[in-house]
Amino acid sequence: MFDGVLRSGDKAEFVHGVPFDVLSLGNLVNPSEHNLQNQIWIQSHLGAKTKVSGGVWYELGSPAKEYAKHWEAFSWLALLVKYVSDALELCVQRQQKVTLNYFRRDFAAEMRRYHNGDPYFESWIFAYGKGIYPPTFFKK
Repeated sequence: MFDGVLRSGDKAEFVHGVPFDVLSLGNLVNPSEHNLQNQIWIQSHLGAKTKVSGGVWYELGSPAKEYAKHWEAFSWLALLVKYVSDALELCVQRQQKVTLNYFRRDFAAEMRRYHNGDPYFESWIFAYGKGIYPPTFFKK
């Protein structure tokens, strides 16, 4: 279920208890993109049934205060999915066999080479390296 404010242009509408099944992450398998900013969408049940090609999707923005801890944990996990996808894509490009040893030995260093300097990556890798979960790494 989704609670939040839908915005379109200068219009805003509060919604509560909107059911959804589908969540989409953008920038996957694209090592040149460093994070998931503005790349997380959900599709409500009604949005999936519209006559619009592909349905209607809602981009997730900033969480309300009461959802912030859940959003941080979800964001950390979504970034893990993105970086694992990036790593697998790089290994496929090199025709390199991927084993658990790759993730033990090479994953973090390779992701640093590709994503170093991005503030979301830097926070994510700090939490990853320290074993911090759930993270508090998006604090400003």
